[in-house]
Amino acid sequence: MKKLVKNIPLLMIAAIFILSGCGKYEEGPGISLRTKKARLVGNWQLEELEIEGTDFTADINRWEIEFRDDETFEQSVQIEGFGSSTVEGEWEFSNDKTEVEITYDDGTKTDLNISKLMHKELWFDFIETYQDGTSEKWECKFEAQ
Repeated sequence: MKKLVKNIPLLMIAAIFILSGCGKYEEGPGISLRTKKARLVGNWQLEELEIEGTDFTADINRWEIEFRDDETFEQSVQIEGFGSSTVEGEWEFSNDKTEVEITYDDGTKTDLNISKLMHKELWFDFIETYQDGTSEKWECKFEAQ
């Protein structure tokens, strides 16, 4: 029993160091008992969208992403004046789990730079490059459904 009591502070310090390694995102969380994959997997709905600093949230009727445990996803988007589309593909963490690499079924790829990944919130940004060679930074805030 005395050995256990002596080791409790050591175990607490070890736990703090292990858990502090979980917080790699700019906006949090600092510590989480859930794995990054467990926090990402699920259904997400767009709450806010900024493109190059301009709010475009009102232009998006619906944008939902389902990240599945088998590392596949389905994304459904409906944009005012452009209609709707649903695409599927695969996802995987990259860059020490601070990014999610999306590979669409047509082979195109997008890297989502995660700034916040919590049980109910997912914030990320990515660079959208268009056919004419121009690109824009999209900043997205999603909420768990």
